[in-house]
Amino acid sequence: MADVLDVALSMLVGTLGTILLVAWDERRLDEAAQDRAWPLSTRLAAALAFGPSASRCIFGARAGRSSGRSSASARSRSSWRSSRSSQKDCTPSSASASPPIPPRRARPGVLEILLPWPPMAEPATQPNVASSLGATLADIGASFLSVAETAGGMGLLFGKVLRRLAPPDIDGPELRRTLHKMAVRSLPIVVVTAIFTGAITVIQAAPIVTRFQATGLLGWGAGFSIFREIAPLLTALMISGRVGANNTAELGTMVVTEQVDALRALAIDPISFLVLPRFIGIVTTLFVMTIYADGVALVGAALAADGLLGVSPVSFMNGLTGGLLGVSDVLSGLVKSLVFGLMIAISSCYFGLATTGGAPGVGRSVNATVVASAAGIFVLDYFVSFLLG
Repeated sequence: MADVLDVALSMLVGTLGTILLVAWDERRLDEAAQDRAWPLSTRLAAALAFGPSASRCIFGARAGRSSGRSSASARSRSSWRSSRSSQKDCTPSSASASPPIPPRRARPGVLEILLPWPPMAEPATQPNVASSLGATLADIGASFLSVAETAGGMGLLFGKVLRRLAPPDIDGPELRRTLHKMAVRSLPIVVVTAIFTGAITVIQAAPIVTRFQATGLLGWGAGFSIFREIAPLLTALMISGRVGANNTAELGTMVVTEQVDALRALAIDPISFLVLPRFIGIVTTLFVMTIYADGVALVGAALAADGLLGVSPVSFMNGLTGGLLGVSDVLSGLVKSLVFGLMIAISSCYFGLATTGGAPGVGRSVNATVVASAAGIFVLDYFVSFLLG
């Protein structure tokens, strides 16, 4: 019994070893050349495991197929004849008349099925500089055309609004509702923003004032920064986020629900009825809210100076009105508020009327309004500051 088990175990080990050797040699042949002869080690292992006749059937057929692909040479023809003669005892007689087997495609071996090899990396390709440069130029051109289209649309809308102002063609009740909704309801958020903005200016100036004991200049410094930059700029951003976005959402919803088309069908001009009251309301709101922000920010700065630095409100006001701060500084901020109001009004009305695509289109228009208004405010702030000195 033990001898039988030893023989069976030996045969099993020999069979597995043969399979592994065949698989390994097959992989080597597929990678190198399909018409290479089987290695001697594989032939010997197959002969020991399956016998000489089976070995001739296996390797003779493969040799025949390999020689059939290279039948142009004399050596290949002779090996093909010998292989066909060696297959007579292991293939039917009808197979001898069949044409040579065409070259086969590389197929996975036993090892690749049981233990898959990692995929070979694709050869590195050089980037096409011309195509990438062309794509970059195309993107730049598309962006430029988009910006030009938006600027042109805003310019045309602004021209239509100005044409309705001479002579004035304004819906009075709609204008009053718009002013109440935009100005009165925006006052709380503007007051809160302004009072903390004034306090922040004092906190930032506190180290310098303490080091040089320049308490008499604290009022001038706070007033100069508030009047010329901080109050109009931050107020414009707040109005843009609250009023401009809301205006775009309203007009965009009217467009996608065909209310604007209904107004045209009733012979009502949408520019005079919808755009012009909102345009005037936004500009007026920002101008008035800037005046409120100037006063409230100064109050916040005076309270912060008294609480943090011990500078009395009287001393703070003396520094504010001591002659260093002129009327031109106040007017500079008010002129900026008018310019910022025009930018917010034009962008919000344009993107609202240009809304397409239903509810998602309204969201995209609101987003575009906020971005365009903020960017336009900072760009215009630079040019107005440069022109006004």
